[in-house]
Amino acid sequence: MNTASQAADRRQADIERQARAWIRLIASGQATLRQADALKAWCAANERHAQAFAAEQRFWVQLAPAGQAVLRRQREQPAAGLARAAGWGRRAFLGAALSGAGAAAVAAVVAPPFRLWPAWDEWMADYRTDTGDRRQFGLGERVQVDMNTQTSIALRAEQPGTVRVELIAGEAAFDGQASPTAVTVMAGQGSAQARGARFELRNLGGTVCVTCIAGSVRVALDGGATVLGPNQRLFYDKQGLGAVQQIDPAETSAWRQGSLVFRQAPLADVVTEINRYRRGRVVLLDNPGHASALSGRFEIRDMDKVLVQIEKAFGLTATRLPGNVVLLS
Repeated sequence: MNTASQAADRRQADIERQARAWIRLIASGQATLRQADALKAWCAANERHAQAFAAEQRFWVQLAPAGQAVLRRQREQPAAGLARAAGWGRRAFLGAALSGAGAAAVAAVVAPPFRLWPAWDEWMADYRTDTGDRRQFGLGERVQVDMNTQTSIALRAEQPGTVRVELIAGEAAFDGQASPTAVTVMAGQGSAQARGARFELRNLGGTVCVTCIAGSVRVALDGGATVLGPNQRLFYDKQGLGAVQQIDPAETSAWRQGSLVFRQAPLADVVTEINRYRRGRVVLLDNPGHASALSGRFEIRDMDKVLVQIEKAFGLTATRLPGNVVLLS
């Protein structure tokens, strides 16, 4: 092998090592938004970088079921599970990825527990917000986008005079009332299409909510479609389109004014919503059941006040742990 070939091989090996380092950083759950931007820049700097990262990503995604299987076995038979994982770890195919914490990392890359860090598809989004953050940007001709907390949006191929994006996860408002641009927002298995309209989408846990504030929005899913008018919304998931509902836009869009509004909301749902805006984690250990509904308007900037209200209203006790973790029981 000549010197030039050896140098090229070394460069490629170095690129692959860097790609694996990025994978490990993501799997650790410690990566920041700045590091996510640095990863995107690294991939964009060189086609070989992007190819190496994509190859490592595919490998880890393929390993995820095996990692999850190891974790299940370790929970069922801890000692035997660890021994088997260590044995598999000596095999060239799986390497150290399936032993101990490695198995957890493989599984968690694809489906992070409690959304403590973004899932795979969110990492390479063009726009992202962290917990408690918001972001605004423009698209096309005078189309404004307002992203809520924990939101990821990716730009998709478009034609002149149109905008196409995917709401990978989270919640965003789109204002194209003063724009001739046709806007298509894909979310889950469906899409929302509008021109000269103001509307919002929320994509959480496999369920998508589309809300029309002004103008009209066409919501399409699996060959079916429904047109929403002002102050109307519908939900959809893999089961199909839901019924059209009338809404109070002041409540639906309250997050854009820095507030959350709950109307007889189940306590578990309230806690889930708090965790979208508050750093750390709130865990509901004891749901009071029949009395577990909360109403009120709360400031997003002070989510701990909501916790105090929950404690008083439902007679719960809050145990505060390091890492801003609160246990409600």
